[in-house]
Amino acid sequence: MEEKWNDIKDYTGLYQVSNFGKIKSLDKIVNYKNYATRIIKGKLLIQQTNIHGYLYVKLTKNGVKSHKLIHRLIAEAFIPNPDNLPEINHKNGIKSDNRIENLEWCTRIENIHHAIKTGLTNNSGENHYYSKLTEKQVLEIRAKYIPNKYSTRMLAKEYNVNQATIMYILNGKNWKHVI
Repeated sequence: MEEKWNDIKDYTGLYQVSNFGKIKSLDKIVNYKNYATRIIKGKLLIQQTNIHGYLYVKLTKNGVKSHKLIHRLIAEAFIPNPDNLPEINHKNGIKSDNRIENLEWCTRIENIHHAIKTGLTNNSGENHYYSKLTEKQVLEIRAKYIPNKYSTRMLAKEYNVNQATIMYILNGKNWKHVI
């Protein structure tokens, strides 16, 4: 495959992205106050990894610096998006693998489902953003429950959750993975 370069959206004439995932600045002419000019040669930019594991570069336009994700720059430059989908999915789950064949446009929910299906994220149990209980507390609830002595109402009050939550835990509808 031959390397191809396209202008970066909103940075035309300043930066380009390649289908191999490289980013480069273009040659530019700098004018000084004494009417002198200088040509600054373009160069490949250093890519860094953010806290979420995605590669990014720093781009500057009109003195304003911004961080741009490499996979988004590549998708915007090389992958058609006729449905105007908002997110880019890494098909193999490797966030640093920005090859065109590994990227696809998707919806937020498709991206989340892919992450769960491939094991990139665990959204169950105490990792769920709405969870009020820990796995340890779920085990305590199951151990403490004694019909007609230590009721679901008492457990709900003790753990500050709805009585239905306690019932779902005891019936195995919620927290199935905790044994």
